[in-house]
Amino acid sequence: MSRPTLELLVQRHGNELWLNAPDVGLFTDAQPPDGLLSPGDAAGVLMILGRAHDLLVPAQVQGRIQGPRSELVQQPVDYGTRVYCLSLLEDELSGTESNDSPNMAVNEKALVLKSPQTGRFYHRASPTDEPFISPGDNIDPGQAIGMIEVMKTFTTVAFSPDAEWPNRLRLKAWLAQDGAEVTQGEALIELEGD
Repeated sequence: MSRPTLELLVQRHGNELWLNAPDVGLFTDAQPPDGLLSPGDAAGVLMILGRAHDLLVPAQVQGRIQGPRSELVQQPVDYGTRVYCLSLLEDELSGTESNDSPNMAVNEKALVLKSPQTGRFYHRASPTDEPFISPGDNIDPGQAIGMIEVMKTFTTVAFSPDAEWPNRLRLKAWLAQDGAEVTQGEALIELEGD
């Protein structure tokens, strides 16, 4: 019987990607510094209430591990604790990454909706609900696109178009992963017009 898997959370910081714990637990079996991580790779184990969960690298994430490996055999982590810092590979730095990758930089001319505040961004109202919107969906002014949590208080993020944007817009790609920590002004979604 195979172990359950969890996908690491991703944050973009300049030319680095941070891979963060997706839950509270004990992080173990860390990969060594200078190792290469690619989409779908096993990147350690998270022990949650005594049960082992394999940690996987999310799609569109690739880089070289920076910094020292934790000296603890089982490092205690909270939800969102950074467990890896990756330097981007040359082809990613040249701008060939896909715009639908989580928390990635986008073209300066792209239509993006930015976070109104710092907090944890969610695509859905609860873990069992469908996302408010999906790629390809048309978006109307005032429509909910997600929620931001700050100290257990949830605020709905509504779509408010820029006056210079086309009248009809649709979701092209998520730029902030579901459950990711975002800062005020960080791009959440990329839009495209008709």
